[in-house]
Amino acid sequence: MENGRKRLADQLALALSKLPEGIRRKDVADKAHSTQAALSQWASGKRSVDPHAIRLIAQYLHNPKLIYSASRQEFETLSFKDDGKVKDDLFAATIDQQQQEKERIEIQAAAFASAIKPDRQKTSKDWENINRMNKEFPEEISSELTMWFSWCVYNHEDPMELIKKVNEKIGG
Repeated sequence: MENGRKRLADQLALALSKLPEGIRRKDVADKAHSTQAALSQWASGKRSVDPHAIRLIAQYLHNPKLIYSASRQEFETLSFKDDGKVKDDLFAATIDQQQQEKERIEIQAAAFASAIKPDRQKTSKDWENINRMNKEFPEEISSELTMWFSWCVYNHEDPMELIKKVNEKIGG
């Protein structure tokens, strides 16, 4: 099973294990125009989830991590950092994010110093610096998302409502 599909299946299984009060697995399957058996196969990763069905499920459950996982799977967008050490622990997520940011700042300084050189004057070390920045920046963004999700959980905020407000104001 490909990594993205497994991660989506893991997030679906997690969402189904923590259903909001009053919502049953049958309700989720009905919302996705599917069966409970198909829902179980999706959550175990035995079957790929139809993009329309996962969107319906994620919106119905109002589950931001499931929405980001579905978006990552379907559109190859950045998602939160799936790290067992961090999970929903705000303080662990914050320390991880700060470490990622510190690394990115150091790598960025070297990458920008290398990037300003004309291509014909760049050394293999310059190209390495540039490529490290290409890798590090998205990792930092994922850490930022993880910390922010943890912050929202800690403060009982609905991240989807906050995202909606930001997208209405500045989203592209």
